[in-house]
Amino acid sequence: MDELDFLKNHWQKEQRFPQIKAKEIQAMAHKSSSSVVKWIFVISILEFFLGGVISFFLPSVDFRSTFEEVFVTALEFIFYGVIIYFIYQFFC
Repeated sequence: MDELDFLKNHWQKEQRFPQIKAKEIQAMAHKSSSSVVKWIFVISILEFFLGGVISFFLPSVDFRSTFEEVFVTALEFIFYGVIIYFIYQFFC
């Protein structure tokens, strides 16, 4: 607790803080949020591309083995899990 009191005292003594305008704060927030949106976009494109490539190379339903069925089911759970995670992150 002594460190916290020391920081509080130092904060109260020091009065030379850099002044940041509202436009600068808005620019910083926009840069951060646009970076997050770019990564979400890249991940979602990769996910859909990977799902398409895997479904293209797997045989049709009539010729699948048990391992391929389990593999496809696991991939579907992963893909839907990622989608649900992104939806949760956007709305919470």
